[in-house]
Amino acid sequence: MAKTTAPKGRRVKCQATGVWGTTLTYYKAPDGHWYKDEATYQDKHHKAAMHKQVITALADVMMFDPSMAFPTIIPKKLKELSFYDDEIILATIEQCRDKIGYAMRTKEFSSEYGRAAYVMAIIKNHINDVYKAAKSNAAVQHKQEAKAQQVPILQDLDFGANTQDHHAHRDISDFLFDDEQE
Repeated sequence: MAKTTAPKGRRVKCQATGVWGTTLTYYKAPDGHWYKDEATYQDKHHKAAMHKQVITALADVMMFDPSMAFPTIIPKKLKELSFYDDEIILATIEQCRDKIGYAMRTKEFSSEYGRAAYVMAIIKNHINDVYKAAKSNAAVQHKQEAKAQQVPILQDLDFGANTQDHHAHRDISDFLFDDEQE
């Protein structure tokens, strides 16, 4: 008798999470790497695109030419803000665009490093306010969605099922006569 074996697949590692799996269960992305599933790939792709938007927005508000070297303090300070999503950082940059623009036009900086440190300090000082506002907006939206799902439509309710004649047994004389007979 010949032994039949199930196909095993080659062992691969998820590019995003670092978890090992096989080619039979993992998703091969268009970039040539393996991921646990397509959602993991889409999430990593979205995060990379958002990070690129943050860098582009910073270069724009700091009036950097694309050929200029980016100061090393910016990636370091962005790593310090890694608690916040890139969407929050981008929203903070957009909210503080006028303040940053004013500082870039009026202040004298001794170096690009100092200029970048000043911009990142403005962002760091305002990011918590943007985060709290986004969090409260998300909570309000979540409550509204939950409320919309829980409110029954009055036309769908069956009011006829619970109708009873509540006044039929209000006479207590039956109980009184039972006590007198004993």
